Amino acid sequence: MAFSVAQRSSSVLRLMLRSSNKIGQELAEGPCQHLTKRVVLPSLGPVAIQTASLHGHHGSTKPLVQATGRREVHAGIFNTNAAAPDILPLQGSTVDAAADKTTQASPRVMKRSHLYRFIAEVSQAEITKGQTITSVAHALDDMALNVTWSDGEVQAYPYAWLRDNCLCKQCYQSSLQSRIFSFTSIDVEMIPIYAVPGDEGKTVRLTWPDGHFGEYPSDWLRKHRFENSFTDPTFDSELQYWKTDLIDSGTLRRFNFHDIVSNDEALYEWLMEMKLTGICLVEGAGMVEGQVKHLGDRVLFLRSTYYGPTSHVVVKYNATNIAFTGKAFPMHTDLAFLHRPPGAQMIHCIEQAKGPGGENWFTDGFKVALDLKREDPEAFELLSTTLMEYQDIGEDVYGRFHQHSRHPTISLDRDGNPEHVYLSDHGRMPMMRIPVKNTQALYRALKKFSNMYHHPDNVCAYKLREGDIMTFDNRRVIHGRGSFEVTSNSSRHLETGYLEWDEINSRLRLLQHQFQASM
Repeated sequence: MAFSVAQRSSSVLRLMLRSSNKIGQELAEGPCQHLTKRVVLPSLGPVAIQTASLHGHHGSTKPLVQATGRREVHAGIFNTNAAAPDILPLQGSTVDAAADKTTQASPRVMKRSHLYRFIAEVSQAEITKGQTITSVAHALDDMALNVTWSDGEVQAYPYAWLRDNCLCKQCYQSSLQSRIFSFTSIDVEMIPIYAVPGDEGKTVRLTWPDGHFGEYPSDWLRKHRFENSFTDPTFDSELQYWKTDLIDSGTLRRFNFHDIVSNDEALYEWLMEMKLTGICLVEGAGMVEGQVKHLGDRVLFLRSTYYGPTSHVVVKYNATNIAFTGKAFPMHTDLAFLHRPPGAQMIHCIEQAKGPGGENWFTDGFKVALDLKREDPEAFELLSTTLMEYQDIGEDVYGRFHQHSRHPTISLDRDGNPEHVYLSDHGRMPMMRIPVKNTQALYRALKKFSNMYHHPDNVCAYKLREGDIMTFDNRRVIHGRGSFEVTSNSSRHLETGYLEWDEINSRLRLLQHQFQASM
């Protein structure tokens, strides 16, 4: 690759910084033509960004993406036969020739790249950097210091927060990027006796009654503006929900395995797509074991389970898990019987059963949970507050095991939105520690939720091709499998592996720092 995305974007950023006032107004009012006109991101495919709103939600704009390819969708019991073109492989990628024989070019409207969005958000933040502090004023009633910048922006900073976040060498060690004192040493009622802008408005200098002195850079204060802080590109982007038209709507994005392994921009796109849409397909991994580990190594490391560092899903005699049979595998989220189930899953198809069946089913559990919340708030309340119990007993790579966990069916975040769906009919125990009188209502709620995530409008069916790796958020995507038959000349071999979101988010942040440093 001759030029990285970050290098290409640097000229855009320099142009923006030279025209900060005008562009700042455009950022506030609508699309920024300096960013959106004829910006093509190298190595992310031929993406032509068209008037993309920097403040729009994920998926709110759809740049034109030329696409190729044909997907084979096996309807199974859900009757979702469809064919859809795919996203072009990343530039410079190596595509498995056998897997690419049937591809045909056709246009497809697709959402813009996540990396472009990140660059736009960074560029917006860069515009506000370098603002000088014109004045500071005490707001004693609020126990805060009001800071005013040269562009007229004002922010209140609580005294206790300023003391807690002092950046002097006695309080903070830059090599550690952390405090080096105990909170017990802070007087949270202390008010600075002296506060004044310094270094021509580039800092605020504070002196405290105990003689302690602190200095706070203007850009650092601008970054930490409480409710006015810029959004975090890793945490704060909105999810995109989907239904049975996941494939033929173009929502399911495809990536090339070799690009993810060798290209940081492709790695970033893949991880962000899995984070925001919850599911995406990696193609061209070949029919050899160990490819799941290669992807895990690109993030940081795989999470081992008692099935091993990865798990080989093949039919076994006296199987201890339904996954290792040819039976239909009911819709579920993986390893609900663990106290902390894996965050993300990768399923590599090394060999696919040649006969009918064996298709994979996928449902957006967050979307269905929110549908339930709207349609039946009482059922949603029951499933989000009643603990169910799960277990798994058997023997595998690391020996014998007996797992036991308790979870609500729908776990909520602090805003009341789904953050983890726990489903495992094969692992759900008969134990219920609730009043008998509440049982019928709970079963009605479970039945309604089950009907919804099994509904043809919500289930996408896709039979993995050899060399495909389906990757998805195990907290969110409810998945299952149709039955299939193993014969003397037809077998089925999948290798699965797990990633944790702590490691995924860490890699995303490191990549963001890398791209930003190149701008």
